[in-house]
Amino acid sequence: MANNNNISQNKTPKKGNYTVELAAVAGAITTISDEITKIAAELSFSEVQRDNNINAINNLQKQIDFLSNEIKEMKKTMR
Repeated sequence: MANNNNISQNKTPKKGNYTVELAAVAGAITTISDEITKIAAELSFSEVQRDNNINAINNLQKQIDFLSNEIKEMKKTMR
């Protein structure tokens, strides 16, 4: 019987092992969370840049349209 008690005691994990494993899992989750946060920030920055580029293109188009109309008006007055 004493031999059976030793075997069952050896199979029971120590509390310290759970603590180390839990710390490792928490570290992995934190690292993954940090990477997701970084990706989200990069995507947000990309969207802002894209929006700024679209606004710049729209402003350029407005300027082109204005200048085209000015040229048409100038041509009319020269005739």
